[in-house]
Amino acid sequence: MMTAALVFSPTPAAQGATLPPGFQESITFSGLDQPTVVRFAPDGRVFVAEKRGVIKVFDSLTDTTPTVFSDLNVNVYNFWDRGLLGMALAPNFPTDPYVYVLYTYDHELGSSAPAPRWGTPGVYSDPCPTPPGATGDGCVVSARLSRLQASARSRRVLNAAGGGLFLALALRHVDAMHAAVVTGLLPLATAVIAALALRQRPTFGFWACAVLGSALVVAFAAWAGGGRLSWADGLLLLGILSAAAGYVAGATASRDLGAEQVICWVLVLSLPLTAPLMLLSWPSQPASAGAWAGFAYVTLFSMWLGFFAWYRGLALGGTVRVSQVQLLQPFLALLFAVPILGERLDPVTLLFSLAVIGTVFLGRRMPVRAPTPGRR
Repeated sequence: MMTAALVFSPTPAAQGATLPPGFQESITFSGLDQPTVVRFAPDGRVFVAEKRGVIKVFDSLTDTTPTVFSDLNVNVYNFWDRGLLGMALAPNFPTDPYVYVLYTYDHELGSSAPAPRWGTPGVYSDPCPTPPGATGDGCVVSARLSRLQASARSRRVLNAAGGGLFLALALRHVDAMHAAVVTGLLPLATAVIAALALRQRPTFGFWACAVLGSALVVAFAAWAGGGRLSWADGLLLLGILSAAAGYVAGATASRDLGAEQVICWVLVLSLPLTAPLMLLSWPSQPASAGAWAGFAYVTLFSMWLGFFAWYRGLALGGTVRVSQVQLLQPFLALLFAVPILGERLDPVTLLFSLAVIGTVFLGRRMPVRAPTPGRR
């Protein structure tokens, strides 16, 4: 007796069809949204691509709860017969851990604007407005072949561990307002690292703003240190660089694992480092109730729940541009340091803060060309 296993839920018409002699019908996977391609890996996993740009992976043919391997919603133009239509595993997968996908790219060739051209991040059904009109001039898009890596997730998750440790150590030696101005460079640092890691092509103006912002930060740190840089400024710099790299890695990993899983795994995998450091730096005297309240807030919101939205926003909207939302951080830090910590907001600190934010604002407006279509 031969058995034909149907991978997807059959349509009503298929349910009423008569099978040839010797065949049986069974539903293996259901609940999929317009699946277009199925690929069976030698290790038992089953990769299913949906037209809207979502790739799901089942651990086996008996698995009923797939995980999202990759969500290409921002790049895929899902309209009529266009979308994610091709997928193949590397010939010696999983030793060569790559998945190749071919899709309609929601981007115009030669345009410096990032994808999507017609769609909206997070919306999986894309329009073709009039004008140009679907049956008129048509919505111009392109095609892209991308290579996705199906392994090394743990490495990307570990890279997502940001610079909170360096920033916390620095704050033991400099006040919050000083740190707020220095870390005002974080949005631009994140954009620079994202541009390099994602092989985008920033313009000369973008790099000019990066250099100017760095010079302002160094000048402020030297002024605040009486004409010389302190080692705490070095900790702040390490915190900025590691946090920026962590944001890029976290956004990349979130496309595969989801933002919630990424930050949870970051915290779990960091325990072998953070737990001993916590014991070594345990206060010798009892901490105040306000200190414990601040610790609880940072633990619950800043280092956990806040990253649910942050990593997802970076993954959906593009790390280079969405990272600039951090422009608000120095302003908020300066304002809250006055009533909470009793610090004084002096004119020089405010001036440097505005200057740094100004360079980041200008850098944000400089064009960042998308990678060459057909590559990733």
